[in-house]
Amino acid sequence: MKFEKLYDIAFFFVIGCVIGATTIELKSNKKEKKYIIEHLDTLTTRIDTTYITKEDLENKRVIVGGTFCSAKNTINIYYIKPKDTAQKTINYCNAVNKQIRYVKVHELEHAKKANLVENPHFFLPKTRAKIAAQNEIIAPAAEIIAALDLSYITKAKPANMRWFIKNAYNEMSQTLKKQPRPIDLNKQEVADIIIKHSLLFFLSEVKRGSYIGTIKREYNRIPNDFYYPPIDNCNIKQRIEFKPHLDEWAPLWQFNTKQGDVNIWNTASDKQKSILLNSIDSLVTKITGKQR
Repeated sequence: MKFEKLYDIAFFFVIGCVIGATTIELKSNKKEKKYIIEHLDTLTTRIDTTYITKEDLENKRVIVGGTFCSAKNTINIYYIKPKDTAQKTINYCNAVNKQIRYVKVHELEHAKKANLVENPHFFLPKTRAKIAAQNEIIAPAAEIIAALDLSYITKAKPANMRWFIKNAYNEMSQTLKKQPRPIDLNKQEVADIIIKHSLLFFLSEVKRGSYIGTIKREYNRIPNDFYYPPIDNCNIKQRIEFKPHLDEWAPLWQFNTKQGDVNIWNTASDKQKSILLNSIDSLVTKITGKQR
C-alpha cells in the first residue's frame, strides 16, 4: 500500500453539533449573476491542534480534520501534530496538514448550505435523512471543484489532493484529454464525475462507520428539536426550488467557482443522478430499517 493512501484511511471530515445556526443566506445578485454569501462576517473559524501517535494510526483511529458547528456558526480546523517521534506518525501529519485547504472548503460548503439543511422540520423522516446524506456528499464535491479551481488558476495539476479528488481529476483528464483546458465545469461529463466520486467517498466513509449516527439522528428527530429561522434570513427562491421530497436537489448542488456559478445537479445526466438517488435511498433504508 502506498503511504499516501494510508493518510486517507484515517483522515475524514465530520459536521457535527446541534441544529440551530445563524443562517447563512445565499442571495441572487442579478447584476453580477452570482450567489453571494451574506452574513459571512458572523461565521467564525478556529484553528486547534490534535496530537496523534503511531498507535492511533495502527488502530485506524478516526482523525477529524474539521467540523462545522451550526449552533455556534463556527468552523473548527484541526492541525495534526505527532505525539511521538515515529517516522510513520510524522509523515502522516505532514501529509494531512498539506490538505488543510480542502478541509476549509469542505466545512465552508456545509456553512453555505446551512440555510437549506438546518431547517428540515416540514419534511418526512426519510426525506430528512436523505438531506443529511446529500449534505455529506456536496461537501466533498466542493473539494473536487476547489481542486479544479486551483488548476484553472495555475494551469497545472494541483498537488496534495486527497484520494477521491485525485481519482476524479484523473478521470476528467482522461475523459476530456482531447478537449481544451481548463476543465469546463459546465460539461455533463464533468458534473457526472464530480457526483460519482463524491458519492464513492461518502459510501467509503459510511462503510467505516461515519455518518450513520447523523442519518439516524435526522430520521428520528422530533419537531421540537428543529430550528425555525426568521423568514428574512431565508432565501425564498432557493427554498421554493429545494424540493428533496420530489428529488429536486438543485439548490444544494449550486457552487461558486472561478469559472462562475455552476449547478452540478442541473448539468449532470439523469443516469448519474439516478445512481446517486438510488444509492442514498438504499443506504437510508438500510441504516434506519425503514422503507419510509
